Amino acid sequence: MVPEGWHVKSVGDICTFINGHGFKSQDWSDCGLPIIRIQNLNGSESFNFYDGAIKKQWLVNPGDILFAWAGTKGVSFGAKLWKGPKGVLNQHIFRVEPKLKVDHTWLYFAMLSVTKRVEEKAHGFKSTLVHVQKSDVTEQVVLVPPLDEQKKIAQVIYTWDEAVRTCERLLSNSRQQKRGLLQQLLNGKRRFNSESGRGFPAWKEEKVGNFLRLHKEYVPASTKLPILTSSRDGLYEQERSVINEGKYGVIPFGYFTYRHMSDDLIFKFNLNREWEKGAISKEYPVFSASGVDKDFLEAQLNHGDAFKRFAIQQKQGGTRTRLYFRNLCEFRFAIPCLEEQEKIATALSVANQEIEVVKKKVECIKHERNALMQQLLTGKRRVDSGDFQCEKVGEV
Repeated sequence: MVPEGWHVKSVGDICTFINGHGFKSQDWSDCGLPIIRIQNLNGSESFNFYDGAIKKQWLVNPGDILFAWAGTKGVSFGAKLWKGPKGVLNQHIFRVEPKLKVDHTWLYFAMLSVTKRVEEKAHGFKSTLVHVQKSDVTEQVVLVPPLDEQKKIAQVIYTWDEAVRTCERLLSNSRQQKRGLLQQLLNGKRRFNSESGRGFPAWKEEKVGNFLRLHKEYVPASTKLPILTSSRDGLYEQERSVINEGKYGVIPFGYFTYRHMSDDLIFKFNLNREWEKGAISKEYPVFSASGVDKDFLEAQLNHGDAFKRFAIQQKQGGTRTRLYFRNLCEFRFAIPCLEEQEKIATALSVANQEIEVVKKKVECIKHERNALMQQLLTGKRRVDSGDFQCEKVGEV
């Protein structure tokens, strides 16, 4: 049902999509206008520059609406409000110009809604990549309210966006505080006392291999165990469609795993805290730890300065660094007594819990904001002219 006074239009009816230019490396310069590429839509401030003759259709000004028609779903694909400097537009990105007299901010939010619809229907090179044609976007249908109502809708959504940004800043601050705490605790700059009030003994240097034991257990590809993967975001379950030829390794509850190859010298160690047993690529080492607090060990391997220095030493040339389990066992680090390890782990756990609280708040506000935006853009909720409160159409 179309709300009274609203009109059904295609995106192509209300917008013109102007494609960027395919700048080549030989076009790059050390001065001139920055070339706006996909990575810059993701927040990167690293630019190449163009100092040649410029065509008007290439130009992008701050505040322009851009639409990346090839990119990562939920990240770089779709509508973006350009907040960077004046520049020239690279290929794979459209600049969106309204044909009709519409509110600029409303149009941006409408294009965000269109982005979600296109993502849901698009088939990309991989599950997370989307590559569409212009018609896939321009043929999408939008409901266009009168101009005054567009402005009110835009202001309501913008207010919710501000709330999201405020919570995201709180989350960023919490994470920054945790990073500072990590450095103090893992380097022994912040110490604890025992329950009796006495200080703990000095830290001793140990080889991590003294605490680790490699676990070799395998199951066939047809296993009923959950298929897990180890990533920088943690240990998580994959879809069954991800098939591994041959065998899987097994990671029991309370055991560690990691990817033994890295392109940037960063290795992420993940502790299985959720599954009784999981199947994982046999290329990922799996090991148990004893005589050491597992949470403390995980923090040292993932965030400790000593391990970062150790990782650099593993680079032997080439583009990828390999850290085999036998090499990991040679890592030496300063370690406190077990009781102080547990106190450090508890302090880090409290910091993580505080971050999770803020993170859930951000997710909750984003969910409410997205639901409200969808209702406002389809006219299922209408804005009140006085205080921008919303009321459901037809609600008594």
